[in-house]
Amino acid sequence: MEENITTNDASYAIEESRLRYIWAVYYIFIFLSSVTGDTIILVASIKFNAIRLHKLIVTVIQYIACCDLAVSLFVVFPRITSLIANKWILGNFHACYFLCCVGYFLVPVGILNICLMIGFKLLIVKSPLRAKNWGPKRAIVSCVVIALAGLVVPVTFVIVDTEDVAFDFKIYQCNFGFKTPLANSVRKACSLLFLALPSFFVMTTTAWLLKIARQFTRRSKKNLKWQGVITTIWVAIVFCISVGPYCIYHFKSSHFDKDPNSIVYRVSQGCIYLNTISNFYIYSVTISSFKHFLLFKIRTIFPCLGSPEEEESSKRLNTTSTSASATAEVELRGTGGATNAKE
Repeated sequence: MEENITTNDASYAIEESRLRYIWAVYYIFIFLSSVTGDTIILVASIKFNAIRLHKLIVTVIQYIACCDLAVSLFVVFPRITSLIANKWILGNFHACYFLCCVGYFLVPVGILNICLMIGFKLLIVKSPLRAKNWGPKRAIVSCVVIALAGLVVPVTFVIVDTEDVAFDFKIYQCNFGFKTPLANSVRKACSLLFLALPSFFVMTTTAWLLKIARQFTRRSKKNLKWQGVITTIWVAIVFCISVGPYCIYHFKSSHFDKDPNSIVYRVSQGCIYLNTISNFYIYSVTISSFKHFLLFKIRTIFPCLGSPEEEESSKRLNTTSTSASATAEVELRGTGGATNAKE
């Protein structure tokens, strides 16, 4: 380890190599899934227009993908290297400090972007006529405001806990110490504002969205496009599952102080990154245009699975044969009717 990098109590380190490598494999899976999935989301939505939802939602989806990519590069990857080496190996104190601040910036921004996506979807379902005139600019401005709001957390921590940054063996990542009463109070306040309240907002807004969608379906003769609603609901469900354990730990940390190996803390921290990789899998199942795009590209790369040209040809052939059969049946009935009339 670098000479000018301090660490917390080394007794928190995972001495058993097998267990440490299991955690490393988990984060490697998170890293690869995020880099691959979020890159596909960006390429599919920007270049091929394969995510055919409202422009507001698509723009927010793109910002979420960019944020998840940054989390994988600046948060998950350093943790992988530390777990494998069982120490900090990515530079001096300044690199450690920088990555610590970046992590505390990206995680709140990602959480608030999820809130923004669900909030926009609620407004679109409530006011579909007005929403037709909403363009991507509204989403871009909102995402920029969220990015500025995300700076509150690292800047505040730097002010109240300036030099108390060290490599934390509990999570194998650089972290603030929060040893002073002021720093600890600020940490709890930021957790309330950027973790607990957004989680409450996601749960209540999603329930409200589902209620309005059902009412719209019952009262209106027009069919509601459930695709975007279902996508949003699944994003909210996975968000609550991933953030929930860390919320419980954070506000009940006094009950886990006697945890000698920080198992609960590590598990709650690890669950957060499920939210980083889940969006690709959710979109693949719930957004039909994105699913068809993936199938088309897979069959193009692997012709043994059936080329897209063959699939289109078979669809056209089936359509043609069905139309021909229907025409022949109509002609046959017409001939039979004419024969009966002659008789």
